[in-house]
Amino acid sequence: MTLHTDKIKQNRMYEEFAYLWPLISAPEGYAHEAGFWRNALRAKLGPGRHHILELGVGGGNNLSHLTNDFQATAVDLSEKMLAHSKKLNPGVELYVGDMRTVRLGWKFKAVLIHDAITYMLTEDNLRATFATAAAHLEPNGVFITAPDDFRETFRSPRVSHKTRSKEGIELTKVEYSHDPDPNDTTTETIYIYFIREQG
Repeated sequence: MTLHTDKIKQNRMYEEFAYLWPLISAPEGYAHEAGFWRNALRAKLGPGRHHILELGVGGGNNLSHLTNDFQATAVDLSEKMLAHSKKLNPGVELYVGDMRTVRLGWKFKAVLIHDAITYMLTEDNLRATFATAAAHLEPNGVFITAPDDFRETFRSPRVSHKTRSKEGIELTKVEYSHDPDPNDTTTETIYIYFIREQG
């Protein structure tokens, strides 16, 4: 089943350059962090293969470390990113939808939003996303989210880079994060890709 919401402009990383996702971000890079998510879920839900929902699943890297322990359903705005998630997490039900507005019509033991919460740039969007999470939670359900940064610990500017190769493609990604206006609640990250295909 696929749920479509109003089409909004998406980040080029998740559309035009989505084919590069396996080079941009690898599942093994999420293993340590996912262990904290698993432990938090187990502490609150107890043993059993509980049904969880991830909103903004992207390529499914974080979720891939949880599917052995939990039954999962996932939502993302980008069909191309969901295709990556499907390859990585073949047993997960996937739906196209906007985490601010999607309503699947049933509830889960837990709702997760990994770093996709960072795309909520206004308090209204954040409230709408939290309302979506609440609408999908069973009574006493668990909601976990993980923004990339916090005002108290963000240091501007921050620059990182990495190069990875696979199947004839070499990608060097340079990431530049800064805070153009320290008086507001947003930061900006600029990605530069250097792509070599077949030499």
